[in-house]
Amino acid sequence: MNETFNTYTFIEILNKWNIIIPVIQRDYAQGRIDEKTNKIRDNFIESVKYNLNNNNSMTLDFVYGKTEGLDFIPLDGQQRLTTLFLLHWYSIQKHSFGNEDERNNVVSLLGKFSYKTRESASRFCLFLANLKEIIQTDRKLSEQIETNKNFSTIWKNDPTVSGMLVMLDEIQEKFLDFKEDLYELLANKKLITFQFLDMNSKSFKQSDSLYIKMNARGRPLTDFEIYKANFEDKLDKIDSTLRSEFSRKIDGSWQNKIFWKKYGEKSDDAFLNFFELIELYERVLSNDTNEQTQDDFYKINAWNKSSALLLMNCLNFFETHTNTESFFKTIFSLDNYETNKVCLFQKDIDLFDLCINPEKRADIKNSIMFFAVLNMIQNNSIDTYKLRIIRNLAWNSENELRFNNWHELFTEVKLICSDVNNLTKVKKFNTNQINEEKEKFAFISNNKQLKETLFELEDLSIFKGHLTALSYNDKNLKELHDTIISYFSNNPNSNQNAILFGRAMLSYGDYAEYYSDTKWKYVNSEQSLAAILHDASKDTKDGINKTFTRLTMDLGKSTIESIINNAVNNSSKDGYIYYYIKYPEMLRKSKKGLMQWEENFKMACLTGETLRGWWYDPYLYTVYKHLPAEIQETLGTKFLKNLGYLDDCKPLTINNCEILPVGSGWRITRKSNTVEYQKQFEILNKKLKDGVLIVPKDVDRIECCCSLIKEIYNWKE
Repeated sequence: MNETFNTYTFIEILNKWNIIIPVIQRDYAQGRIDEKTNKIRDNFIESVKYNLNNNNSMTLDFVYGKTEGLDFIPLDGQQRLTTLFLLHWYSIQKHSFGNEDERNNVVSLLGKFSYKTRESASRFCLFLANLKEIIQTDRKLSEQIETNKNFSTIWKNDPTVSGMLVMLDEIQEKFLDFKEDLYELLANKKLITFQFLDMNSKSFKQSDSLYIKMNARGRPLTDFEIYKANFEDKLDKIDSTLRSEFSRKIDGSWQNKIFWKKYGEKSDDAFLNFFELIELYERVLSNDTNEQTQDDFYKINAWNKSSALLLMNCLNFFETHTNTESFFKTIFSLDNYETNKVCLFQKDIDLFDLCINPEKRADIKNSIMFFAVLNMIQNNSIDTYKLRIIRNLAWNSENELRFNNWHELFTEVKLICSDVNNLTKVKKFNTNQINEEKEKFAFISNNKQLKETLFELEDLSIFKGHLTALSYNDKNLKELHDTIISYFSNNPNSNQNAILFGRAMLSYGDYAEYYSDTKWKYVNSEQSLAAILHDASKDTKDGINKTFTRLTMDLGKSTIESIINNAVNNSSKDGYIYYYIKYPEMLRKSKKGLMQWEENFKMACLTGETLRGWWYDPYLYTVYKHLPAEIQETLGTKFLKNLGYLDDCKPLTINNCEILPVGSGWRITRKSNTVEYQKQFEILNKKLKDGVLIVPKDVDRIECCCSLIKEIYNWKE
């Protein structure tokens, strides 16, 4: 097969022809400022920089078109050619020529690049080629160009010109600190090349296969195609055998069976994401962290034989497991326990799709799990026990999953994948969770018959792999398991059960977890119970551990309702604990179970995390909820919502009498002096002492206030 292309540099093309961008071609698109183009431009220039800095050759795939005399008219390659024009112009500004004639010769070459049919773009290219000594390091390149006396402001209306200016700023940013002679690398060492095809050549017409290949594309090369071409070159240097397999399958079975089948027209984007993800893993493992941000981390050129094998072995695996969702359902469960599976506590468990789908974005936890699975695929052994340990570590190390820890974290995951005994070498995940995993590993080693019992508890959403709040041993684990499972596993009432647990736990002691300042966390939902069990500090962990475990053990002998009722009957009515236990409404309005506490009867139930968000007085809200519906309707609900300081709490107002909770009872304030209200207040006033309705310590102040309000309304049961 005689495929008719030659390899050229940009300068070599200009030495032979003028490059004329025809009218049929679109505007210069690589200078657009949308999010996708920003990423493409950033990755492309970074890739060029990396290759030049390391003296690596880099091919930009095919550039093809027609030659007409001294002119070359590109039909595919306009974008890359324009970028190369700008890069070469920048290199000239940085290069020290031997004499002016030498410089002028190069400038004249650049003058042979033109958008002939677009007058403004053509004039700008010629203007740019002839600019001298333009680069100041403390100013954007575009600003320097635009302030030049010969720059026409009309040019800025041309999207091609404005795009060129954007690209020049990108080039300046990337190459400002470049220490090598950029022009020397481009023009003389010939590191950046492309495959040139003249469609007017005689031999071209004899190359049917190439014609079909080029014509079938029918569109400009994508960033995926550029990446693929670079990767093939890189792979050829790593292992020519791998290159052969890759070239054979990249546009064949891998593309057709995996990506096209799953993503259709977006298959290239998904494939590129898979490339980038494997490369990211390799860079993380090699601790190649020169970039400053996480977004900058997806760069080309980190490939070696190990990462190439990982990529290709995984592609071969998914070629035979094309239904990736079905595969991941064999090792992961959605949101509940299944034997020999690991629960991910999320609806989407197809990690392949989650991590590479162009329309999705995996968090770091899922990226870690996908990395673990890929490593196990590489080793031909999927081990759900190892995946469970990694899940537990990842899901319970939120503060440790920082970008600057990635090298250690992924290295430790790889260690666990190779041998679970390497758990002793794990240091970077959450220390408490590491210690817990070691303890569970030892426990399972000595109590293999209880392994699944322990795993089922781990997979409950209230624990999510974190069992520190549970004091278990080989004697009580089965009993604890049976009770907890009955309340929280696939139970439609699990949220209500969590509230019951929170109330019942208070009968064993004030388990509240300190949050900040005067704020404390209590249980008022399944989510807040999970947070309490998970986030317990060193100071409160033992208390939570004891209350939760004691309650669970006692539930084997009694009902939770009877435990709560017994606590209500035996608790002092002069403290907030009694009211928290008896009335679930006390904590109902807080999204996270947060209470700002000043004293027993002066506190705020927070809907957010501070008093700057809406907050409720829990006593007034509870009173309101225990009033007849007809009275509730007359009161409305506006008084319940507060903003600002505790002292600014809105009162409950009835017939111009304002009611607020105080330490000794309820403060009642008259707001009207009309005869009618005066008579009513005089009756009420007989019950008050210094404006306060005193509530005896053995009397329920919620019931007391409700009775008072009903009396004011002359309410009859």
